[in-house]
Amino acid sequence: TGNFAIEPVFNKAERFTSGLGRTSAERDGVVGVIDRTGAWVFRTNYQYLYLARQLGRDGQPETVFGWHFKNDNRWGLLNLDGRVVLNAEFDQVVWPCGDDRLRAYRNKELLHFKADGSSLQPPDGRLFNFACSDAPLYTLKVGDKYGLLDSNLKPLTPVHFDAMVWAGQNARNAKIDGKWGRIGPDGRWLLEP
Repeated sequence: TGNFAIEPVFNKAERFTSGLGRTSAERDGVVGVIDRTGAWVFRTNYQYLYLARQLGRDGQPETVFGWHFKNDNRWGLLNLDGRVVLNAEFDQVVWPCGDDRLRAYRNKELLHFKADGSSLQPPDGRLFNFACSDAPLYTLKVGDKYGLLDSNLKPLTPVHFDAMVWAGQNARNAKIDGKWGRIGPDGRWLLEP
């Protein structure tokens, strides 16, 4: 009708996303989220805030999974209600994997988290072949030894192998006592070493 739905009082405002009814905005140095009337849903003391969305693939619609926020030049993630999922301690924005995992770089190291922000990195080891597109089997390295984990990060094998390399989506070549063999998706030998 040509009338203001929201008075022009904001210094910045992002676009509204269909079906969400909220967007990020800034007014007089306050950064937060407003509704379609211009009322604050929540306010923050962050430098920057914008909707975290993942573009749909193969004709699927985009999905909204929270709010990216920047504080002290580091990135974090809020849920849609403004609760902190991951604190602002990452090099760049946090992204979803599409399977209930989040990924983020901290000091150039790729880390993975559950959707609730809890870490998927084991405290005493490091996960390999754990990119968003990778399917289980996951390789775990503790010290200088390797083992395999399933999709729930439960051990399939002991962590006692000298080396572990990819041998297809459902197999890994493993070295133990100087000899190589192949392990299948259940953690058992397909080819004995």
